[in-house]
Amino acid sequence: NKYREKLLEYYETVRKYDDKYPNQLTAKETAALTKAGFVPGSDWKTNDDYMEDYPDKKGYFGAKAQQALILIDLDKDPRDYKGLDILADLVKGLNNSNMLAEDNNTNYLRALIAVNKYNQKGTKPIDYDRDQVFKNLKSMVAEDGGIKGNSDSGTSINTALMLQAMEYMPD
Repeated sequence: NKYREKLLEYYETVRKYDDKYPNQLTAKETAALTKAGFVPGSDWKTNDDYMEDYPDKKGYFGAKAQQALILIDLDKDPRDYKGLDILADLVKGLNNSNMLAEDNNTNYLRALIAVNKYNQKGTKPIDYDRDQVFKNLKSMVAEDGGIKGNSDSGTSINTALMLQAMEYMPD
């Protein structure tokens, strides 16, 4: 509760008066604060559109993974968002044996987390090729035991994302 109160204090005393975007929350902030139980007052502008912040990146796998995670946290359906099925696009990437050459491990792991979190809700589960996903995951393991970043060494963020992805993996 102490941390929650400090976070809310920050948003009410500092962020609210931001020169560039006063009273405006980004999509990630909206999702995080909503999940923490903060209900922004009418003087706050909330946002659920991560991809709108990056209009030139609507086709990018990483932006779609971020958008799906935000929608899931806000209890919105990433399979029907502005006429797009974001999760279907993510599954195409997860099933692609060349995906890690085309994108990066961080985005791949976030996409897997998004699909698995969505599937845990049990509404309209979307399936993916588990064998291919496990092959892709196995190829991410670095010699040091971590999960590779943009080099052959493990990174703490990707290792943490892998642990989170595995938490949501079905049996």
